[in-house]
Amino acid sequence: MFSFYFRVVSFRHLLAGFAMCFALNVHAQLNKVVQSDIGNGAKLIEPYMAKKISDTARLVGLGELQPEVYHEGSIRLNTAIAAYLIQKKGFNTYAVEIPDWLVHSFNEYLVSTDYKEFSQVKFDTLFAKAFTGSRYYNEDFKKFAIWLKKYNGGKKTNKVKVKGVGSLISSTSRFPEMNHYFIETYVRPYSKTAADSMSILWKRNGNSSSTSSDSIITASMDTWQKTVKKLHLATDKELLSQMELDVKQRLITLLFTKKAYSLSLIHSAGSEVQIRHEASLLNTVLEQESIRRLMEKKSNKIVFSAANAGVANIYVSVYDPYKKELPLSTNGPVYKKLYKGSYINTVTTFSDSAYVVGVKGDTPFIPITKSLFKICSIKVL
Repeated sequence: MFSFYFRVVSFRHLLAGFAMCFALNVHAQLNKVVQSDIGNGAKLIEPYMAKKISDTARLVGLGELQPEVYHEGSIRLNTAIAAYLIQKKGFNTYAVEIPDWLVHSFNEYLVSTDYKEFSQVKFDTLFAKAFTGSRYYNEDFKKFAIWLKKYNGGKKTNKVKVKGVGSLISSTSRFPEMNHYFIETYVRPYSKTAADSMSILWKRNGNSSSTSSDSIITASMDTWQKTVKKLHLATDKELLSQMELDVKQRLITLLFTKKAYSLSLIHSAGSEVQIRHEASLLNTVLEQESIRRLMEKKSNKIVFSAANAGVANIYVSVYDPYKKELPLSTNGPVYKKLYKGSYINTVTTFSDSAYVVGVKGDTPFIPITKSLFKICSIKVL
């Protein structure tokens, strides 16, 4: 067994180690994958993935470099694997690390209408609204999204949907947009009067422009969610589950925002690290909840695009300015424990775009260095 340690240069200075069960160091073939279109890439990757993805697998984590590091090869490789899983293994859900409300409109377009009615302008508008500011906002992922749209156009059932499993903590500036989404998605379809009244009340109270404003609005959301449940206004179980999760995340985010504000008044480097540390822990817990709800529906087979550190069975920690270690919980081990053989993940590394040091026994070594567009390795865990 090998343990690899990643040190990614960022404020987090992640230090991660994980055990490798299988390694594919097939540089030439994998380079062909990242240089091919998605369809051909899926065919090229199939011989290497077919025996490793069992029929019982329902959640596959596709590890990429840390969010701070963009590498087109990593994205192309993972979109090829995702296309293979969708075409050959029947996967029907593509999970991304951003809040679901941001991708909701994009997903509706993705699963509706025939591809013959495809509008590049509409697609670009919805894609930008959903992914701007995230690591998914790039041309390679956009090509994959267009491939998904075309794939869905040829199917009447089991179309591939995109679901957000990221937390709201990094999206507080967009809460006014989410407020509008909440009213139009969860309120207006059931009561125009309640929707109009809620909209006026929220604008009068600042529309989440401050913590006190957001306290009023979040409380209103929570009251409406309980009303819908009590009066049975909605029967769609998936919609009810997502509304409950959205409200829960808003309540948790509000509490975090208040605490973060209090810590920021201390004006110390340690308080800044503590804020980021707690945000990371919350992100992990909220992601678990989103994945759990998706897994409850037995027909869902999920491809989850995330950072290596988020999906692998690894140990991750950050250090504050006083050299105090702050362990971070990561979801790879959690998913393996919860879903056992139903969970599989891959990890990709590029030796020129991340600082990678391997350890074999007690002897450190540097993996073979390839040019920027060469793949160091792909590993299936």
